Amino acid sequence: MSFRNLGSKTMCELEEVCQKYNIEIYSLQPVRDTFKQYRISSRLYESLFQNHIFSINDFQKYSAYDLYLICKEDYMLTMDTYYILNKHNILLKSRNDLFIFEILPKKKARTLWLKYRIRTLTQFHAYLTNKPMPTQKISSTLINEIIILADKQ
Repeated sequence: MSFRNLGSKTMCELEEVCQKYNIEIYSLQPVRDTFKQYRISSRLYESLFQNHIFSINDFQKYSAYDLYLICKEDYMLTMDTYYILNKHNILLKSRNDLFIFEILPKKKARTLWLKYRIRTLTQFHAYLTNKPMPTQKISSTLINEIIILADKQ
């Protein structure tokens, strides 16, 4: 009803035509209303709508990698959304190659991404086996912490 000159008579006609041809009309408004309270970025609303995610519990059928795709491969947005979901006790499906943010606190996961561009355990393992330059060296404490946490997974 928020369209100009769309009165109740036109709305009824539109509903009849939609029912006749099995057409459903959706709006982003329910997505906005649902996810605004969780402080999920508005940049995700359209993607959430397209992926039929209309409640916070709908995320439970997705993995962190799916979330990464929903976030249009924006790692920081994915990480922020993951921690929001985690805060609200929403657990994503597991998969073999974990993202670093799935095992580390936000600050450490953010550092690994910003300094070293390491997103996943596979990338972390590649980093260790490629013997990085001394200027890019990750602290041995953090390396041990990641290894211990990865083993627990």
